[in-house]
Amino acid sequence: MDDPRAARHRTQVAEHLGRAADFMTSLQGEGALRGNVSPWRSTPYPDFHGTLQAIWVWARHAELTREEKHLPRIEAAWAFIDDQFARYVPVVLGPQAPYEAGYDCASVLLAAIADQRLFQDDQHRSRALQASEVLATYLEGLRESPGREFRDPGWMAYNLAEYGRLQEDPALVDAARVFVERCYPTKFPNFVDEPNQDDVMFDFLSTQATRTLAPVWALGHIPDTGAWLRERVLTAAPKGFLSRVRDEHAWNATVAAALGAAYRVSHDGGFLDGYFAILNELKRRDKPHACAMARDANYPEFESGPTFFWSFAIDALW
Repeated sequence: MDDPRAARHRTQVAEHLGRAADFMTSLQGEGALRGNVSPWRSTPYPDFHGTLQAIWVWARHAELTREEKHLPRIEAAWAFIDDQFARYVPVVLGPQAPYEAGYDCASVLLAAIADQRLFQDDQHRSRALQASEVLATYLEGLRESPGREFRDPGWMAYNLAEYGRLQEDPALVDAARVFVERCYPTKFPNFVDEPNQDDVMFDFLSTQATRTLAPVWALGHIPDTGAWLRERVLTAAPKGFLSRVRDEHAWNATVAAALGAAYRVSHDGGFLDGYFAILNELKRRDKPHACAMARDANYPEFESGPTFFWSFAIDALW
């Protein structure tokens, strides 16, 4: 039986995404950067994955509400992505590939999934297929994690598996599954024990969150996955917002997203305790009620990245 808290929450998702979508609109450029979604209002800056994350917000809001006001924004954003694609998505994720290339590939799939679900077509299939093949080859060759944030392989595997399931492509799902089974041991470390350093520039993805999301989509919503979530992940999950030195808002939002996904598969209301505690703290910090979020206390300007991850977490119970 569905937890009443989850049912009530779902009635508020569209409103949150609508405000986040409006904020993303305020970041979208014109002229030389037409279609691009800058990370900040204060300084226009070309941002490939940020634009793709904005597409996800716009498309998901439109899917839930059937409103069309953001459709021109989506079209302009895809035009920017098409124009910049070769610069950001390599043929191979090797040593010469850009530092953020794996994350950019995952972002292409993230946006393509939301776009396909909204429009019920695969007009961006060629771009998504290239990104998925690059990620599948890369993950099949990994024997250990290459790092955190942009290098986090769990986020790549999650997006690859979800895209593979949407396309009914078992080879893509299998590439994510093989990576998960090879590189993620059954033992699950506690979220609170993740590295929390002040000598890094970015730390926006919880590795424990992506270690939750990747198996759920790679292995599927099967009884064994539910049992693993209840027996291993729930005991390691936080009960509330955790203080972080860098990117604490996005980091906590990814934790919430993982807990929400875990609830959907396991049906264990224990996951919702931490999920709502984190979301309530993020909401409390959004003083202007814009459904937009800054990186952390050291960088108080609202940004596209933390805003996306907060929206992604809000949507996790669907």
